Amino acid sequence: IDYYDDWLEPLGRISPDVSEPYFAGLCVVGSSIWLAVRQKANAIMRFDMQTNRSNIYKIGKEDYSYDAICFDGENFWLGPRLFTRTPLVKWNPQKGILREYTEIYQNKEEDAVELYDRCVCDGRHVWLLAHYMAKNSYKFDVRSEGIFIAEEFGTGMIEKELPETIYRASILKNDILATVNESTNELVEYNTKTEEMKRNALHLTPEMAEELR
Repeated sequence: IDYYDDWLEPLGRISPDVSEPYFAGLCVVGSSIWLAVRQKANAIMRFDMQTNRSNIYKIGKEDYSYDAICFDGENFWLGPRLFTRTPLVKWNPQKGILREYTEIYQNKEEDAVELYDRCVCDGRHVWLLAHYMAKNSYKFDVRSEGIFIAEEFGTGMIEKELPETIYRASILKNDILATVNESTNELVEYNTKTEEMKRNALHLTPEMAEELR
């Protein structure tokens, strides 16, 4: 086993809190792994798998924190960490921040809870699905930078009632955006090319649910 720890000291200077995991979402581009630094830091990290060296990039305001990262072929998109007001950020290593999407927060109160699952990119759109207490899921055009409500994934908050859509563990594989709707206990598979939606009920006995929990 080889250990690569050149990132520990510089990351510790940015965020000395070691009570939580260092990293959240990641994506692989060429020979590099790009990781969202979840540890209360406005940063991401690049690990080069050929040189085994790391670089840390500070992005955005000091109170930003990221839970997810995806790549559209040219630029990176950084998803907000849960329980923050961090916008979705479009970023390029050479050009810096290209756009910040603050529109994802409909409730303007600073302590309002509007949470989103990890962002995923299908090459044309970046998808950001409502996780909890968010009014809508969104998709973003990677070229025009337009923002659209992802009606394919329903609505979130219905007035002051509980959300009807709580998505978790979103991934993209072979044009299929797969996610779990915890509100309906379904595995949802959406084909981003054909726009076909499949919903498969997850049948869990109380015993199975408790074991998974």
